[in-house]
Amino acid sequence: VNLQAGYHQIKMKPEDVFKTAFRTHVGHYELKVMPFRLTNAPTTFQALMNQVFLPQLRKFVLVFFDDILVYSRFRADHCMQRDINALGQSQVKYLGHIITSEGVSTDPSKVQSMSEWPTPTTLRALRGILGLRAIIENMWNDKDDQAFIAWKHAMPTAHVLALPDYTKEFIVETDASLTRIGVVLTQ
Repeated sequence: VNLQAGYHQIKMKPEDVFKTAFRTHVGHYELKVMPFRLTNAPTTFQALMNQVFLPQLRKFVLVFFDDILVYSRFRADHCMQRDINALGQSQVKYLGHIITSEGVSTDPSKVQSMSEWPTPTTLRALRGILGLRAIIENMWNDKDDQAFIAWKHAMPTAHVLALPDYTKEFIVETDASLTRIGVVLTQ
């Protein structure tokens, strides 16, 4: 389920409406609903979604902002959740992945677009690929270029990942330096 204009479903507090004011050639406007790009909008929206779906979270519902995934191990169980979602699909695209009863794999359309990415030559291009905000300029070298090309070639042959078993323990492995942090979640 992908909520359309989800933030706009949340009313602004009356005392905060003036903070959204803007003026055009046709007049002065103030938003009565939460706009996108407001500093705390993502946090507010995610908190609301977590509150709304709290009884179902990680039992048969996952929420990532306005992308809601309703899942069941068995079709019969899924039919019992009709009040949440009437669609019974054996495969679903969610956050750039394809989820099936076999596990999770990368969406081939995403892999195709990734394999066509040029090697990043600017900090902005690198940030766009990695989704990072604190990359130090001029750190890309031939070794990084080779690793990037190898990664692009490996993506189309990525294996299906197993689904998490929420009844079992998760293990978080971390590593950090003065400029980087790495995290691996395993089970």
